[in-house]
This record gives sequence, structure tokens and C-alpha cells, in this order.
Amino acid sequence: MSINIGAIEREMAEIWREEASGEGEERAVTRARVLNLLVYSNVSTVGPELDDTLFAVTEIHPARALVMSVDPDAAETSVSAAVTAACRVQGARSKQLSCEQVTLTATGEGSNVTAPRPARSRRRS
Repeated sequence: MSINIGAIEREMAEIWREEASGEGEERAVTRARVLNLLVYSNVSTVGPELDDTLFAVTEIHPARALVMSVDPDAAETSVSAAVTAACRVQGARSKQLSCEQVTLTATGEGSNVTAPRPARSRRRS
């Protein structure tokens, strides 16, 4: 199983196009990201509450949130991705997109794999 990264990028670009052409007229949309925010969660905690928290955090620090949601106890094994965005109206004719969110969901056998430890840099004297 794999996730098509190109499809995620195309869907994100489509969200931007839709935001820029609203109600029959073109408008400015500002895309700002201060950081990439990584969130690891079990499936039961992904939902409106997490979305609300991410929206509040990105109000201060515009970000792309990468949410990895796992359910190792699910009967079916699957991997999927979904793209969403949150906007704030900045004026009558413009919006600021403050949060891009990519949610990766893995269920069933193999979804509860321990992430590898980060490599440590070696300093040479």
C-alpha cells in the first residue's frame, strides 16, 4: 500500500485555486506557513476537537499540519490521505489560508509500527 504524494500536492493546489476564485470574482489569497506541525494520534482522537485545536494553533503560527492517525485494532488494513485547509477572512475581498492539513490514516495490521529514532549527528574534532 502506498500514498500518492503527487495527488496530495495537486489537491492542495486545487484548494488554493478554489479559494482564489470565490463568488464569481478573483481575490487575493495569502499562503503563509511558519512551520510544519507533525501530529501522531490514534483514530479516536482525530476529529472536530483536533481540527479546532489545529485551527487555534495556526491562528498564531500559520502551518502545514501533517496528522498521522493509526488504528492497529481495525479489522481491515488500509492507508489513506485527505487534504483540508482553513481560511480566515482578512477583508471584504481577501482571505488568508492559515492552515493546510494533510491527514494520513493507517488501519489494521502493520499500522502500529514504532517510528525509527532520529539519527544523531557526529561531531569530528
